[in-house]
Amino acid sequence: MWGPARFSAEVWRAKLAESIKLVPVDPNSNLVNAMRAGAWGLKHNQILVLYPEGERSADGLPGKFKKGAAILSAHLRVPIYPVAIEGFYDAWPRHKKFMRLSKLRIPSAIRSIRRKRWRTRRRPTEA
Repeated sequence: MWGPARFSAEVWRAKLAESIKLVPVDPNSNLVNAMRAGAWGLKHNQILVLYPEGERSADGLPGKFKKGAAILSAHLRVPIYPVAIEGFYDAWPRHKKFMRLSKLRIPSAIRSIRRKRWRTRRRPTEA
């Protein structure tokens, strides 16, 4: 896993992260800072990509989802767009250093979600 320590330890990874505006955070070591970093990005119209289990799968099977995405979505009133990528584990298992060419697929049920209009609930204005 490419956690924050690994990104800062290697110059090329640090430059890669900076060039694509990637902010690696380790929710296992400091959850509050991870949530703050995600909230800051969302408030500044950035896209936040999360693994719902908190990390890439160790065996290719989905794990137990964590609450972070739901908390940020509810608190900041932003929608969540779920995306499943079939074949990602085969292309880049967690125990491998490099990705290999492999066919990836986004299931049609997920693709159809983007066609729907998402609305967020608005809070009533206080008098």
